[in-house]
Amino acid sequence: MREESGFKKSLDELPIGAQIDGEGPNGTFVFDEGEKLNNVFVAGGIGITPFRSMIKYIVDKNLTTPIYLIYSNSDNDFVFKKEFDEIVSSHPNIKVQYVPTSTEGHLDELKISKFITNQKFDMSQPGRAIENWKLKISSLTWWLCGPPPMVDTMENVLGKMGITSNHIRSEKFTGY
Repeated sequence: MREESGFKKSLDELPIGAQIDGEGPNGTFVFDEGEKLNNVFVAGGIGITPFRSMIKYIVDKNLTTPIYLIYSNSDNDFVFKKEFDEIVSSHPNIKVQYVPTSTEGHLDELKISKFITNQKFDMSQPGRAIENWKLKISSLTWWLCGPPPMVDTMENVLGKMGITSNHIRSEKFTGY
């Protein structure tokens, strides 16, 4: 049990057989199928969980919403990889890029920039696109989910790239 999880510590302190009231899930980190922009999901570690649910929803509803997933994990054991690979093979609107941090390091401006161009990102040059996926930056909503340091880093990286906060949605997973 991680020390930074007050929730888990509180649960651990309850006597066996204690009753608790629960509610939820609640929040704003929810996929809207009416979303007009392309969606780039950036997941770190267990932060893949809500994205898996969103992607499964899109697949189950047979939606054509474009989803681009950049999934960073500390080793080469990516959770849901087999499922994502099967989805990608049968749903051309969903793309996945795996980033193993054990060999490539953590996601940073340089790694995100390599998806955009082979050069450093420059907002003064309109029409820059994610090279592999041919996306215009102005048509993207960025979704970030993972450990707080990863999400903070990605928010800063995207800010440096000129992406405004109204195009960024983030969720920090603490204490898992």
